[in-house]
Amino acid sequence: MTHVIHNAWTVDFNLPLRAFEPQIAGVRRLVDLCAVQSVKLLVTSSIGVARGWQGPVPEAPLRDVNFAMLSGYSASKYVLEEVRAVAFDFWC
Repeated sequence: MTHVIHNAWTVDFNLPLRAFEPQIAGVRRLVDLCAVQSVKLLVTSSIGVARGWQGPVPEAPLRDVNFAMLSGYSASKYVLEEVRAVAFDFWC
């Protein structure tokens, strides 16, 4: 196995960020598993993390929370990107 693709997330724009904590914790466990196995973790994001971005959205995490929408869903996807990005920065 060379890659893990995480493509599952609850889509509910009415939930606060704290409601997504179990999913964020799951991603953190995937990060640990991938680190031990030397496997790349790929995740899907949401346009909500780039609502404030002007122009074409880059193929890399936007490392500024100010671009994300204020919903709990979009905030959780931003946190997902950050967890994965920090892990990737640490491994490489």
